[in-house]
Amino acid sequence: MMSAFGSTAKSGQQLSYVVPAEPQSVKLDRTLLEKSLSGLLSNAIKYAGDDAHICLTTEVTAGNVIISVKDDGIGIAEEDQKKLSTIFYRVSNTGHIAGTGLGLNLVKRYVELMNGTFRFSSVPHEETCFTMTFPVKE
Repeated sequence: MMSAFGSTAKSGQQLSYVVPAEPQSVKLDRTLLEKSLSGLLSNAIKYAGDDAHICLTTEVTAGNVIISVKDDGIGIAEEDQKKLSTIFYRVSNTGHIAGTGLGLNLVKRYVELMNGTFRFSSVPHEETCFTMTFPVKE
């Protein structure tokens, strides 16, 4: 997926993937996971800024699969953070960028369908990180 999104990145953006030290196999719905990652990566490319670094990380612990998309772009204002995954809600600093306000709401629903949790953190003008955590299934 990273190579596919690399071709859509803005010219100054850098995409990277932090590969787990030891590969592991996990059971998740491939289609829902791809749609979730696609939504997060495309949002990061669209909103982070022209010179942002966007990093995908995956980690498998004894009990969880943790997947994060982090960027060092424009961030999300505190007043917008409370409503971020509300359907059709668009944050105030993205008015000039086309979007519907559906993407993060859909990602949250996909994650929940896979019994996962979806959270984010953001510091305006510093970084934004979206994290999906799934229980490991045997």
